[in-house]
Amino acid sequence: MRESKPETKISEEKKGDSISYRRILLIESVIAFTFYCGLMQYNAPPFWMWGKETWGFVLLLFPYYLLAFVIFGAASIVIYEIFRSIRFHWRQGD
Repeated sequence: MRESKPETKISEEKKGDSISYRRILLIESVIAFTFYCGLMQYNAPPFWMWGKETWGFVLLLFPYYLLAFVIFGAASIVIYEIFRSIRFHWRQGD
């Protein structure tokens, strides 16, 4: 069998840093969407029984859902960068 080059192998210390921004945004979007659905369903009938007023309420809150997604996504990226820099400096012995 052919051996791979050492540069292409993932070292043990780099395995934990493999989480990507896309994965973080996906997790945060699921959290924000769950929160939004919970807010919408708090005092509402099932969606197939919604009238014009309820759909208007949905459209009214949709920009707030997008804003929450942007805030959650930005906060998660900032927290990820802070933790990554702390781990990097901790490994370097600073």
